[in-house]
Amino acid sequence: MVKPTLDPFRWAMVKLRRGRISAPCLLDRVPRVSVVITCYNYGHYLRQCVDSVTRNQPGIEVEVIIVDDKTTDDSVAVARSIKDRDERVRLILHEQNKGHIAIYNDGLDAATGEFVPFLSADDLATPGALTRAAELLVADPSVGAVYGNAIHFSGGGHGLRQLRNRLKWFGGKGDLPTCAQHAH
Repeated sequence: MVKPTLDPFRWAMVKLRRGRISAPCLLDRVPRVSVVITCYNYGHYLRQCVDSVTRNQPGIEVEVIIVDDKTTDDSVAVARSIKDRDERVRLILHEQNKGHIAIYNDGLDAATGEFVPFLSADDLATPGALTRAAELLVADPSVGAVYGNAIHFSGGGHGLRQLRNRLKWFGGKGDLPTCAQHAH
């Protein structure tokens, strides 16, 4: 018997309903989260990426900033289509390819949120992930960064292989791995 495949977002929703992913708690205030999505020739993933941060993220206000680094595929057309349908989405379009650091910095400069996660267009956020991260950051202002384990997938969002739902947080330099402490 062939097991049906679900796209990663639907798969995560099934896990949420079954209790395998913790449901987010609603906060006593609504933090603004600016999600910076960098894109270079990932137009075919972009819509799913944006959907993952704009759907099922309760209790937060989401702003999406898509930074396109002069792609050669249909990424700009896809991004404009998404922006035209959702007022929370803004676009930054580079006239020449500037590389990773410049696109992260441009997105960060445009962000208006209290918290700013970075995603590549081929990444997805699990349902409630942004809310759970905001919960940790609001609950303990000394926390400097939050991350979760990855969902690994391939082939246009199908073929999901792994999901772990544990958030990590860092309270300072002593919590960082040695390799990160020495990186510049």
